[in-house]
Amino acid sequence: MKKIIALVLSLCFIFGFSAIGPLSTGVSAAGPAVNSQDVKIYALSEWAQDYISLPSGYATEFQLTVSGASSVYFRVTEGYTVEVSSSGLITPSYLTYWDGSKSVNFGRSVITVTADGVKLTVNVEVINYANVYADKVLDDFIASNVTADMTGYEKICLAAKFAADHEYSAGYSSCAGMVITGGGDCWASTDTIIQICTKLGIEAWARNGNRDYGAGSGHMNAMAYADGKYYEAEAGYYEPAPRYYSVTERKSLFSYRYDYTYGGLEVYQYDAKEMPEKLIVPEQIDGVPVVSIGNNFVISVGGLKEVVLPDTVKHIGDSAFNSCADLQTVNIPSSLVDLGEFVFTNCKNLKELTGGNDIFVWENGGLVKNGRTLLYVPNADSYVIKDTVTEIAPYAFYYNSNIKTVTVPPSVTAIGEGAFGNCTALQSVDIKGDSLRVLDSFAFTYASSLGAVYVPDSVTEIGENLSYGLGPNFMILCRQGSDIAQYAEEHEIPYSFVPDDYEDFVKGDINDDGEVNNKDVVILFRLMSGENVKVNTYALDPNGDGFVDNKDVVQLFRYCSGENVTISDVPYLAEQ
Repeated sequence: MKKIIALVLSLCFIFGFSAIGPLSTGVSAAGPAVNSQDVKIYALSEWAQDYISLPSGYATEFQLTVSGASSVYFRVTEGYTVEVSSSGLITPSYLTYWDGSKSVNFGRSVITVTADGVKLTVNVEVINYANVYADKVLDDFIASNVTADMTGYEKICLAAKFAADHEYSAGYSSCAGMVITGGGDCWASTDTIIQICTKLGIEAWARNGNRDYGAGSGHMNAMAYADGKYYEAEAGYYEPAPRYYSVTERKSLFSYRYDYTYGGLEVYQYDAKEMPEKLIVPEQIDGVPVVSIGNNFVISVGGLKEVVLPDTVKHIGDSAFNSCADLQTVNIPSSLVDLGEFVFTNCKNLKELTGGNDIFVWENGGLVKNGRTLLYVPNADSYVIKDTVTEIAPYAFYYNSNIKTVTVPPSVTAIGEGAFGNCTALQSVDIKGDSLRVLDSFAFTYASSLGAVYVPDSVTEIGENLSYGLGPNFMILCRQGSDIAQYAEEHEIPYSFVPDDYEDFVKGDINDDGEVNNKDVVILFRLMSGENVKVNTYALDPNGDGFVDNKDVVQLFRYCSGENVTISDVPYLAEQ
């Protein structure tokens, strides 16, 4: 037992503990101390200084003092809103522009004080007095105008009226700017309505209003929720004060209008404060069927994983779900007859389009229209186009960052504009046969990993900027005298001529029997060993580095063994 007690006491000593508490660290109980660890200082932006001044009771700097230490250092360790001198004087920091003007860096920073080796933390906040001033004005307005018997609707109306009583001014876009200068734009009106509503306990948020009929390109207004109802508040009209304002009860969080083409409602925006993971579009709103999804419906929205569309929808507009990075599933309504451009572009996680009809069919990671036009392949990492397809639509693979290989069958006659644009992982586009006629502009733009592409001499319509932004491995393989050869020459695109029997070329088929297997590995190994064997000259470079050596034997062996490696589709052309 004595040995155990001794061992415990030894361990306590090693780890800094004793039977009566922690060991001394060498600093007295009093230790170094600063006069404040939470500091607030105030400043005014240049624009606000023309209208108001900072009262004397608001500190514009703070002097840190340290007691109980002989050696003291001050340093800003987080944030960029303050500066601290060697003596501990804290002042706001400024951002200086090219013309010599300055603006205050408002916000929080942390200063670390090192006193006799002990580190002390001081939190500092630089506060914009303009906001303090505006906040006081709003509080006074509420105290003078809001009564206990007011409904939520009446309070929202009061907030909108307050904003509308100020002039319209494009120079200011915040509540503080509007209150202090007497005017602001639609963003300022929206911010003011939201701040008043929030003070009154009403949930409010900004709404994108630029898709409404007659609205400007940057228009904004407010949404609010009170008494179990949603309201849209508008006070951003361009006219002299007092300006017109409106507060309208919303029948739906979907913004909508009548679509005369399809005979029902078009929903063009969802106006909730936050986007849900699953968004369900209703079949009808106020008794009228929803027949159309508007352009840019939920473009670039994060967090949205699933969209459910009703079987009343006939049309989905351009870029309706463009760049929804988290989107995984969307159903294609059986009623759908028309689908716009860029609808599913840059939807990196879109794995499935469910449903469909006789017009639109989702197969193996791609959406095909009428069995003939490949519309979208948003997520697949390899894709073999069906031999019923005759056209790859413009931007069909655009921004698919997963796609590595695409096989184009002889049935395809046209590759649309930007079809493989920004497919940064794309390594191979294998064009079969000699039916392709059109290779449109920007077809391979920024497909930076793309290697050689064989373009048959049947191509006679070639767009501009075909290879803009491509990587160093890109090359056009073509036949001598073809239009694509002339195009490559004129546009200084790397190219190489292929033999007439190129279409029969099978990459990796060293013994030229039409198959790639271990027999080809053996033949290539024998060739590298110096034997005189018959080989398919064009298939001799499986790793595509421009040389025929033992590295090619290893690459082909790994491929035939089932490893996830690629075999180059570039024929070995060194002897030609």
